[in-house]
Amino acid sequence: MSEGEQTIGRSTVGNTSHIDPTEVEVKIRSINRSEEPHQRELYLKAVRQIHGLSAAAFAKKAGILEVSYREIERGNRKISDHVGNANKIIYTIGKLSPEGDVIAEGAITHVMAATLPPVERARIDDLLEPFPGKVVFDKKTHTPPVDTLAIADPETEVTEEQKWFDTIKQIPFGEAVWFLRVASSQTRAEFAEECGISVGELTFVEEGKRGLRLPYVNRIIDTTFDPDGEIAQLLRLKSQNYDVMTLEDLQNASIGKVFDYIRTLQGQERSEVGKKLFKSENTVRDIELGRVLGSRLEDDMTNRWLDLPPDSTWRKVIRHKIISPDEPINAETLQGVMHERFLIVADSQDNNEGPPLSTDDSEVMDEIQSKETLGQAIKFLRERKNIGSKKMSQRSLAALIQRRSFTHKEISYLEQDKQHLRDYRLFALLEEGLGYDIHHPVAQYMLRRNYQEKKVRDKTRVPVNSLQNLTKRANPKI
Repeated sequence: MSEGEQTIGRSTVGNTSHIDPTEVEVKIRSINRSEEPHQRELYLKAVRQIHGLSAAAFAKKAGILEVSYREIERGNRKISDHVGNANKIIYTIGKLSPEGDVIAEGAITHVMAATLPPVERARIDDLLEPFPGKVVFDKKTHTPPVDTLAIADPETEVTEEQKWFDTIKQIPFGEAVWFLRVASSQTRAEFAEECGISVGELTFVEEGKRGLRLPYVNRIIDTTFDPDGEIAQLLRLKSQNYDVMTLEDLQNASIGKVFDYIRTLQGQERSEVGKKLFKSENTVRDIELGRVLGSRLEDDMTNRWLDLPPDSTWRKVIRHKIISPDEPINAETLQGVMHERFLIVADSQDNNEGPPLSTDDSEVMDEIQSKETLGQAIKFLRERKNIGSKKMSQRSLAALIQRRSFTHKEISYLEQDKQHLRDYRLFALLEEGLGYDIHHPVAQYMLRRNYQEKKVRDKTRVPVNSLQNLTKRANPKI
C-alpha cells in the first residue's frame, strides 16, 4: 500500500495526516439519545473509526474499562475527576496517529480541555475547534455506506454493561472490586489512587475482610460505571450485603424497608438524606426502622428527596405503603416499577442465574481443574490454541500480549512453575493471549486459583530476617 493510501472498512488506513478532515463521516446512533452529540464524542469516534477500532478495542489499547471509555466518549462523565484515564486516552491517540493528523489533534485538545476545572474550561470553550467532518444520525443501524471512512461499532447480542451486571450479581462485593481492578490492568496502588482510597483498605475489601461505606463505593463506581445505572446500584447493594429486591419482597416490605433500599441504591448515607429532608440522621434511621412515619413522609420522599415525576409508578407504591400498608399492591403497579429507575427483579432466580457453559467450555474447565499447578493449566490452554495448523508457541503467546510486556522465557518459567504472576499480569495473558475475558469462567477460575496458590506460598515462605538469623547461628563469623 502506498503512502497516504486509504482503505475502507476495518483494514488499516495509511498515513492519516493525508485524510481530508471534512470528508470523515461519523455515524451516530440516535435511539434514546440527544440529536446533538458532544464534540468530544465526535472527535474520539472519528479517531477510532479512522483506525478501524471499536470502543472495546480502543479501551483495551488504552488500558481502561470499555464502559468507562464509552461514558467519557459520550460526554457523560467528568474527565476532571479521572485525569488518569484522560492521560491514557491522550497517550493512545498519540501512538496511533502521525504528526499533522487534524482529527487526532482535535481529539487530544478536547480531552485535555475537559480535564480543566469548570472556570478555566469555560474560558477556552470558544477556542476549541468544532468537529470538521460529517455527522450522520442513524436510528436503525450502525453500518455506514461503503464509500465513506465511517467505521461503525459492531452490535453484539450482549453488551459489555450486561456482561458486567451478570458477573457482579453472582459474586461477593470484594471479588467484584477485584475483578474491576484486574480488568483495567491496574495494580492495587494505581486503582486505589484512582478511587481515592488507601492500598491497605482496597486490599481488605478485595479479600472480603472489610466492607466499604457508600461514599467510598461511589468513588469506585465513578471510575468505571454510570453512577445512576443498574450496575452502580447493584454494586451499592452488594457493598451493604443487600440482595436485589424482588417484586414479592416489595409487596411485603414496609415503607421503612423501601426507604432504606432506595437510599442504598442512590448511594446516600442517612446524614446526606437527612439534610435534604431537614431531618437528623437519627430521625432517618427511625423512619427506616418504622418508628417514625409522620404526615409529610410521602411528600418528603417523592418530592424533596427523590424528585419523582407525577406519573411515576414508584410514587404510587410509596403512597400505597404509607396510606394502606396492610393492603396488597395490584399486579399492574408492581410490574410498572421494573421499568423505572430503581433496580428490582421479578423473582429471586434472577439474582443468581448466570449463562450456562458450553460443552467446550465445560471440558476446558474440567481439564484445567485436574492440573496439579497453575503453570500446567496455562500450558494446556496455550497448546489448545492453534495458529494455522500448529499449536501456539510460547513466543507467539508472548507476542499477543500488549498491555503488559511478556517474553517467551517468562512464559516458559511460568509453565514450569518457576515464576508466578501478579493478578493483573495473569489476566493480561488470559485475555489478550488466550482470549478469555474477565466474564469467562475460565479466567475467573485461573485468577482465583492464582490467589489461592499465592496464599499457600506466602504461608510456607520463610521471612528474610529469619533466614539471616539462622545463617548467623550456623556461621557465627558471618
